[in-house]
Amino acid sequence: MGNLSHTLPPATHAIEDAPYSDELLIDELNGVPGEITIIAIRPLTNLAAAETKSPGILKKAKEIVIMGGAFFCPGNVTPHAEFNIWFNAEAAQIVFDSRDDIVVMPLDVTTHLIFTRDMTQAVTQANPESKLSRFLTELCEFMIGTALGYRETVGISGLLVHDAATLGYLFYPETLMLTRAKVRVETKGEWTLGQTLIDRRLAPKTGANAWVALQVDEGKFFTSFVEDLKQLFTISDL
Repeated sequence: MGNLSHTLPPATHAIEDAPYSDELLIDELNGVPGEITIIAIRPLTNLAAAETKSPGILKKAKEIVIMGGAFFCPGNVTPHAEFNIWFNAEAAQIVFDSRDDIVVMPLDVTTHLIFTRDMTQAVTQANPESKLSRFLTELCEFMIGTALGYRETVGISGLLVHDAATLGYLFYPETLMLTRAKVRVETKGEWTLGQTLIDRRLAPKTGANAWVALQVDEGKFFTSFVEDLKQLFTISDL
């Protein structure tokens, strides 16, 4: 990520001593059922492994919010598929089959949320010389170059905030339009592996397993997002 990893604090745990992620999920969800919100911003392998090892465990989460999928827009790893789902399509289907209220933030929404240089400057202006501000500025410059190189932002000098948009669902749900749907994942297709599908016909949504975000009010989202980040950067002493 722009050769910036050396600027981050050192890790507090050694990977050799870390618990397996699926076992950690099982232990935590059994410990406080109904209280943990899972934010999944990577492939769903670990969640599927926990569900396979302990069937029904994912129902013990308060909520599961997934960044993944591409429903009515192109994919970002194939013409039809988004990376987090495509990487382990079978795992994704296991997770979608685990409960009936998963929240999905797909590329249909996240590709409309472009964080610009002006937003970066607005966030860091109160404390521009802090380590955190310099880190954000340098990271954004690297990500903007990458986004423009891959033509992700239709020529706008900015970066896509896929993961932050998923967190944004928890804080700014009023900026999103979600639809009830039954999400299915293509796990067999040679050319369509990882494609996510829902039925948009005007019919009862029997067997629905998810709420899928399909529209976002970019202006309202970023008004809140930038102001909240400004507060964080103002009080930071890093």
